[in-house]
Amino acid sequence: MNMLHRTEGSARAGHARVERASRAAPTHRAMLERRRGNRLLSAWKAARGDLAFPSFAALEAAADAELMRHSLLLRVGLKGALTIERFGPPAPPAAAGDDREGADSPPVITPLVVTWLLAVAGSALRRRTPVTESDEVRIGNRRLCYRCAVVPVASDGGEVDSLVGVLGYRWS
Repeated sequence: MNMLHRTEGSARAGHARVERASRAAPTHRAMLERRRGNRLLSAWKAARGDLAFPSFAALEAAADAELMRHSLLLRVGLKGALTIERFGPPAPPAAAGDDREGADSPPVITPLVVTWLLAVAGSALRRRTPVTESDEVRIGNRRLCYRCAVVPVASDGGEVDSLVGVLGYRWS
């Protein structure tokens, strides 16, 4: 199967990378990871109502507790500077039978991933609309597929003062 990956920057430049990969049937965990972004977007739309942007409290009320437990909160500072105020739970340990050597799984929230996540959040802030993206990162001899969704929120319903996102990942 050919997989096409286009980040916002590569799409603007007209580039994409195509990779050959075979996919097994999705696991329950992978299906949950894919749905988190859709669940966040649905909750954002429900919480928004007639406002330009929902408040964080309204988004939290419209979303389920499991989703919010896996969310991250980014505060918007002066001149659009973003600060990660809360990051969801740590990555799960490697599954039994995983072919990676050693008992410890490598860290999956790396500086590269945080930089990518901040770029996606910056895009959501500039566009003033929800943004979803996916990408793959090589860690050791494996690839880790990341998916994220970021939505803008506003305390007063008008000016974006925070962003809420979810990050999902799975080994490919």
